[in-house]
Amino acid sequence: MITGKDRRITLVECPNDLNGAIDIAKVADLVLLMIDASFGFEMETFEFLNILQTVGFPKVMGILTNLDTFKKNKTLRTTKKRLKNRFWTEIYQGAKLFYFSGLYGNKYPKSEINNLALYIARMKFRPLTWRSAHPFMLVDRFEDLTHPDEIQRNPLVDRKISLYGYLRGSHLKPDMMIHIAGVGDFFMDNVIALRDPCPLPSQSDTSQKKHLSQKDVVLYAPMADVGNVVYDKDAMYINLSRLNYTDPSDDIVDDGTEDAVVKDEHKNEGIEMMQNLQKIQTGLDERLDVASLPIFKGAIPIRSDQVTAETSGDSTDDESGSDSDENDTSNVTQNGIKMPVETIVHDKVSGRIRRQAVFDTEMAQGDQSSSEEEDEEEDDEEEEEEITQEESHVRWKEGMAKRAATHFLESRSELNLMEIVYGDSKVPKEQSHTEIIEPDDDFFRVKRKGPLEKCDSEFWDAIDCAKTSYDKTEIQDWTTLEKLQSIRNRFVTGNWKRNSSNELDEECLDDNEAYGDFQDLECGDHTTDKDEMTTCALNVKTDQQVREMMREEKAKKFATTDQEDPQDAEEENDPEMKQLIQEAKHLREEHALRTAEEFGEEGEAMRLQLEGFRNGLYARIEISGVPSEFITFHNPENPIIVGGLPNGEQNLGLVRMRFKKHRWHSKILKTNDPLVFSIGWRRFQSLPIYSVEDQNERHRYLKYTPEHMHCCATIYGPVTPPNTGVIAFQRLSSTFDGFRVSGTGVVLEVNHTFHVVKKLKLIGMPSEIHKHTAFIKGMFNSELEVAKFQGASIRTVSGIRGRVKKAIQGTKGDFRATFEDKILKSDIVFCRTWVPVEPKRFYNPVTSLLSKEEAVSLMKTTFDIRKAEKIKVPVKKDSLYKPIQRTERKFAALNIPRKLQANLPFASKPSVDKKKSKQSYLSKRAVVLEPDEKKKVAFMQQVKVVKRDRIATRKSQQSQRIALSLKRKAREEAKFDSVHREEKRQRYRAQGKQQARQKARE
Repeated sequence: MITGKDRRITLVECPNDLNGAIDIAKVADLVLLMIDASFGFEMETFEFLNILQTVGFPKVMGILTNLDTFKKNKTLRTTKKRLKNRFWTEIYQGAKLFYFSGLYGNKYPKSEINNLALYIARMKFRPLTWRSAHPFMLVDRFEDLTHPDEIQRNPLVDRKISLYGYLRGSHLKPDMMIHIAGVGDFFMDNVIALRDPCPLPSQSDTSQKKHLSQKDVVLYAPMADVGNVVYDKDAMYINLSRLNYTDPSDDIVDDGTEDAVVKDEHKNEGIEMMQNLQKIQTGLDERLDVASLPIFKGAIPIRSDQVTAETSGDSTDDESGSDSDENDTSNVTQNGIKMPVETIVHDKVSGRIRRQAVFDTEMAQGDQSSSEEEDEEEDDEEEEEEITQEESHVRWKEGMAKRAATHFLESRSELNLMEIVYGDSKVPKEQSHTEIIEPDDDFFRVKRKGPLEKCDSEFWDAIDCAKTSYDKTEIQDWTTLEKLQSIRNRFVTGNWKRNSSNELDEECLDDNEAYGDFQDLECGDHTTDKDEMTTCALNVKTDQQVREMMREEKAKKFATTDQEDPQDAEEENDPEMKQLIQEAKHLREEHALRTAEEFGEEGEAMRLQLEGFRNGLYARIEISGVPSEFITFHNPENPIIVGGLPNGEQNLGLVRMRFKKHRWHSKILKTNDPLVFSIGWRRFQSLPIYSVEDQNERHRYLKYTPEHMHCCATIYGPVTPPNTGVIAFQRLSSTFDGFRVSGTGVVLEVNHTFHVVKKLKLIGMPSEIHKHTAFIKGMFNSELEVAKFQGASIRTVSGIRGRVKKAIQGTKGDFRATFEDKILKSDIVFCRTWVPVEPKRFYNPVTSLLSKEEAVSLMKTTFDIRKAEKIKVPVKKDSLYKPIQRTERKFAALNIPRKLQANLPFASKPSVDKKKSKQSYLSKRAVVLEPDEKKKVAFMQQVKVVKRDRIATRKSQQSQRIALSLKRKAREEAKFDSVHREEKRQRYRAQGKQQARQKARE
């Protein structure tokens, strides 16, 4: 679609498919996110935004639709603010967001569409690194060049096809390999540049037009059935359907003719309109006189002779427009975003299943739970906030009627000859008119004039005068000298020089004041620019005036072809500027001459072969060996992306990337679980190995991805340049419940091998112990293994370090080891080693365009297979946690030599009695208490019993007092709970506003 003199855009609708969304995100320069305000954000929206982040994040603008479904203005404002804050959180603060009120006749309002188109036309796109370094093409159509006989003999034969589209990115070399997303890699059999089917106005040659009916092509959409001209390499075909729109009853033909007459059962709206036009017998004027139109349903139709012109006031649409206020105070921060909760909603109208992303259920129910007084306060605060934010946009509406009336009296309106000649009479009617009011329903009343205004033929005796009347104050006085001087240059005797700027500007200013100068009440400014004047005038002037204005603009354009801008003229008058311009022109001419001499007679064809096909050319690419499923299962809704593969990116190898699990993904990722990666143009499935880099640059193997930090992932896939974005998915099906983006990352390096090591502990037991030396068994299986680990460091569980020495002859795997201290028989000796882990070389490209199913055949995880087959997880006995049963260790007695005991002091001598073989009489002697002693012992026992009882009673009473005290405190806190909660809410709200103001100042 042509949108400007040097601008052409391509509009593509993103399908509701994850594969198509990935491909579209790689080529899109501007993304328009359609958000249903009545439904909220969908999971697909956030998934698509994450895809955009990995490919460089092009420009994004949001559009809120279905705003007419809200009945209350407060609910509408709250919803708009909530969705805007969520949208700004995902994109950036101040991202453009448009509001579309609703559909009228299956179309959005024209003013809202014009506003959106204006921003799209002015949008400047950022060059992304991947697209700038790689050529690519969005295919607008393709053809199957395979011979029909081969297809008839074998329907599954590989096809030869030709792809058409505009080239983008870098230059496409003829010998370059290409990748069709969703199909595979191919070599180009032939590539040529065709004539542009939709040329830019700056490139099209208007002198080649044969006659005036030939118009410029501003729209080209072959797959959307727009345009009948098809360009081919050797010829040009024009498809004209042989449909006869004449009514069969009026057509006199033989019964044996083969003309395609449209049957009644296949009629569409256009054919019925054509046949109805053929049946008309009266003229246009006669039909207009008797035409009638019912304004409301069930009302009396109004005839054309009953209609009188009524002036209507200005109407403004406060709901439509855009919102890019960066100073909006928002309490939503990125650190406080909760994980979205997915809600499956079945749409009864369209029948589709929608996945709603709900971030905070309390936010959606805030209006229902709040009281009426709080609603009124919040309403007033929001209105004040909106007035503050949009004060500059609404200020021009103040006193609109007064300014319009003043401007109407001051300005000179353009004379409309059609209205003067054919318009209604301006002679006032003296007769009194009665109004006939016919009620139609409860809200609308149709107003019609009385019978005296039905026809002007009653005024036969009226004074002959012009149909238009003018105020005498509007007529200029041409008798003054100033007015005569102002039109002096309009005649032959005047100054006709084009560059007499001062007088000409004044004349043009006067001319504009007299004809066509106006003030746009919607924009609020006095329009003087030519483009804005033309755009605004198209909305208020008649067709005849529009044609006159366009004719004048074209005349001025051709008349001022050689005239420079005044500012450019002043710059060219500068000698230095003139010299720079001349040098630039000279260098450009020299470069063009050298290029022409280099390519010689071959010209553009040789240049394309050597330099490559440039950005913006319309190319035709022929490839062979395409699977037949590409033609059989082709769906026009899925985009076809052709990407160029420079040298070095055509091979497969090991790719190491910085990878992080997405915070919204439900589970952590496991090593060697298959993931679908999107890197560059390709989408493929591979088995990643996760690792983390230690301080000594060792990449340590990880079984699972970390929760909230990056790790390294090594996969086997196509060679890709570093700093290329990566996004991974576990499942591509839309029936998957949850967030489908598993992780994101960036390519770090590419190599034929990477070292990822895994920790391994070898365990052994001591067989013999000799002071600092011990014989270890069970760690190795042969003398060769011992020789390989000779000199390796070992240690015990208690922390005693040692080294591996030589193997013991005659035993399998036993060796001698030395330690820094004597070890025990019960110590376990282990050796820490690192074993290299090789990534599995698995590469499974996702061929989504070769299947009609949404989910192509991919490798499944072990969990999916067990779930489908209903297999339980196998349990290993050694992996179960058992209670540890340790035998109590018995230590040997401490033996002190007798000589040492003799020298020790008496207090330090061990008092160890010797074990007697027989019991002495002392152990057998009975202890008999005296009567006094028995009384004393009994008294002490009674005292102790009383004491224990008193302590127990005291404890029970104290516990009861504590329980009563806690209940009393709970009742007191419950009384003031609402007060404390309100104080906290006010305090947190004030703190949030203060933080927002500080951010706004920064």
